[in-house]
Amino acid sequence: MKILSLAKLSRLFLMLIIGGLPSVLFSQQEVKNREIYVPFDDLQTILASGIQRIYLPRGEYEELLKKAEFKPGEAPPQETVLRSAKYRITIQGDSAIITGDLEVESLSPGLQQLPLGFAGVSLLQVMNGQQTATLIRDSDVGIRLLMAKPGKHQYQFSMSAPVQHAAAKQSLSILLPHAANSTIDLTVPGNIEIKSGASVLERTVDVATNQTAFKLLAKPGPLVLSMSLNNKLLKSERIVVARNVLVAELTQAIERLHGTFSMQIVQGAASEFRYRVPDQFEVTNVTAPGVSRWSVAKENDEQILTVDMRVPQIENLLVHITALRSAPATGSWEFPAIQPLDVLVSTGVVGILADRRLAVNSLETAGVISLDTAVLQRALPASIFVVEPGAPLIRVLATYYVPQTDYSIKADIAQPENRTHVQTST
Repeated sequence: MKILSLAKLSRLFLMLIIGGLPSVLFSQQEVKNREIYVPFDDLQTILASGIQRIYLPRGEYEELLKKAEFKPGEAPPQETVLRSAKYRITIQGDSAIITGDLEVESLSPGLQQLPLGFAGVSLLQVMNGQQTATLIRDSDVGIRLLMAKPGKHQYQFSMSAPVQHAAAKQSLSILLPHAANSTIDLTVPGNIEIKSGASVLERTVDVATNQTAFKLLAKPGPLVLSMSLNNKLLKSERIVVARNVLVAELTQAIERLHGTFSMQIVQGAASEFRYRVPDQFEVTNVTAPGVSRWSVAKENDEQILTVDMRVPQIENLLVHITALRSAPATGSWEFPAIQPLDVLVSTGVVGILADRRLAVNSLETAGVISLDTAVLQRALPASIFVVEPGAPLIRVLATYYVPQTDYSIKADIAQPENRTHVQTST
């Protein structure tokens, strides 16, 4: 094994250092672009493979190179950003309570401003944790949020907005700051639907609390919601006047009621109409434009007919009702009235049609005005003219104008004795 002397080791180390200097110096030298000079006549041969090219003067080419050397700046393109927003809207009568959890971020040190697009709302409180946030109002930009420290921050907004009520709907028009990650939860009293203004992601009806909850798709721009009214609000704000034509048809076998009710909606809207039906009578038919369904139920020992509409009605409506009692009207008889409920005024014309074979005696009235029978003949409901096979001949017995719901018409009705008429010839 050979041992190198100290002098030889020094010379070898120096040679290694000197040998590595050219590569280090070459790497530190500025890289220059290579230029090739080609005669103008030979350019077509060199550029034959390309189909897109342009010729520039030398000065313009150098200027474009300088513009292409873009170096990213140290400052961000904007100083603040709204990262997420979660809104909860609760309708309470004529106002909406809005709470929002906003996550914002300041990207630069120092005092920064974040413009917030609010419209149609009144700011009640803005908190950053336990501290009150600082806001400024600008006539051009609107409301700006001030942040003194860089980083992410959480803010809680409390707001209110008016809710407009029309004949058959309630509406809310507001503008809230939008972020890429935004959600909107809406809670409204009653069982309602959103007619327009937002895309509904989820709808839940809580029967116990009588509330409807919505999850809405958040979009940039104003939020203009049009919603239906709940049933309780419809009843409290509506004014309905009823004009009626009610006819009692009396035969030896049955007793039938034919009613035409003109429901005149003076104010508000009506999603249902209710009628009190006499005992022992069964409702056989209900017709009206826009009827969704009808049902009869017992309420406080009374038969109540409920006619539900597909959409709340804001215009006058004709409701035709037919009810049947499968027993003859004999003995002491009183006019069986179908009375509209939840109306301001109920007036109309009532009439009695009787089988020609029935004997109607001792007709007594109270709270009515006698009319010519021709008035009733012109206002007879269409259901009367549906004649069944074997139906007896009937006659108009009496016609009255009823100015109020408190009236009575009584009579004694007797069936004639059975007789046999025989005629022979010899």
